[in-house]
Amino acid sequence: MTKKYSIIYADPPWSFNSVKPGGSMKSGAAAKYPTMTLEQMKKLDVPAICEKDCVLIMWYVSSQPQEALDLVKAWGFTLKNMNCFIWQKLTTNLMPHFGMGYWTRAGAECTLIAVRGKPKSENKAIRQVRAEMLGEHSEKPAVFRDEIVRLCGDLPRLEMFARCVPAGWDVWGNEVEKSLTIAGEPEAPAPQVSPEINHKWSVEVRELVESALDQCPCEPNDQLYVNLYSQANALRLKGKNNEEAIQAIVQTLKAVTAEYLEGNTACAP
Repeated sequence: MTKKYSIIYADPPWSFNSVKPGGSMKSGAAAKYPTMTLEQMKKLDVPAICEKDCVLIMWYVSSQPQEALDLVKAWGFTLKNMNCFIWQKLTTNLMPHFGMGYWTRAGAECTLIAVRGKPKSENKAIRQVRAEMLGEHSEKPAVFRDEIVRLCGDLPRLEMFARCVPAGWDVWGNEVEKSLTIAGEPEAPAPQVSPEINHKWSVEVRELVESALDQCPCEPNDQLYVNLYSQANALRLKGKNNEEAIQAIVQTLKAVTAEYLEGNTACAP
C-alpha cells in the first residue's frame, strides 16, 4: 500500500530559457542539477500519495507564475496564496541580496500554498517573510521546513526534489535515497555539467570572487563565474595581493553589469 502524506514540500527543478538578440542562454540551474520540463513534472502522480486533506508548499520561479499554477492544478491542488513564505535573501555580510532581473532587481523568492480537501492551520503566528542567508545554488534555508511543521502540524510529510534527508521527513528526488517511488517519474538523467563548471577552484580563488561580488552585487551565470575564477587565478599567479585582485574583479563585474543593463545576457536574470 502506498504511503500517503498530509504535507508536500517541493522545490521543483524548473527549466527555462532566457533569449535575447544575438543568441540564447540556458538557465544556470541546468548546469548545477538536472532540470525537468513542466510536462514531465505534471505527469508525476502526486495525487496518489496525498491524504484526503493535504497541504502543498512549493517554491516557484517569479518569472513563471502560470507554470506554477498549471503544476498545482495538475497535482490536484487548489491555490490558496502565492506568497505563503517569502525568503528575503541576505549575503554573507547580512546585507540584502542585490540580484538581477529584467524589471526590478531580485532579492527574494516565494513559495505558494495550495490544498486538497480541508486541512487546517495549526499555528496562527507564523510569519510570511524571513530574512535568511544564501546557501548553495538554489538551496533553500532549512528553517522553512521547521516553519512548515509549525504551520501544518507534526503530520506525515514528504519533501520532493530533496537534496538531503531531514529528520522527520520522507524524501524523493534524484540527489537522495528515495523514501518512495512516484508513478510517472522519468528516468533520472545524468547531470549535464561541463568540465569548466565542475572544476574545483581553490578556496583562495573562490574567496576573491565572492569578496568582489560583495562589493559589486550581481548574480552571474555559470560562464561568467568561470571567467571570474580564471581571472582571479591569473591575478594570484601574477603575484597580485588580495585587494588588488578583488578590485580588478570588481571592475570586470561593473563592466558586465553595464552590458547586461543594455541587453547583454552575461548575468542571469
